[in-house]
Amino acid sequence: SDRFVSMKVGDLVRRRYDIDDGFRPAPGLVTKVHFWQDLNSDRNVGVDIHVLWNDGEARIHDEMELEIIVSECKN
Repeated sequence: SDRFVSMKVGDLVRRRYDIDDGFRPAPGLVTKVHFWQDLNSDRNVGVDIHVLWNDGEARIHDEMELEIIVSECKN
């Protein structure tokens, strides 16, 4: 089953839940969008979004944790 993913390499993103309590984190850069599927189950699929954050750390997130600030196509 094909899943629509709105994020692309080059997008600027922020963590959705960091906005609580007025905390405004610096954006991160999407460096990779990785589709995965459990070999034992057709239904166990997902998307990992690799992000390079302004503190220099690269982390992997579920796409639901992030929101796009600036799309790569507008950069």
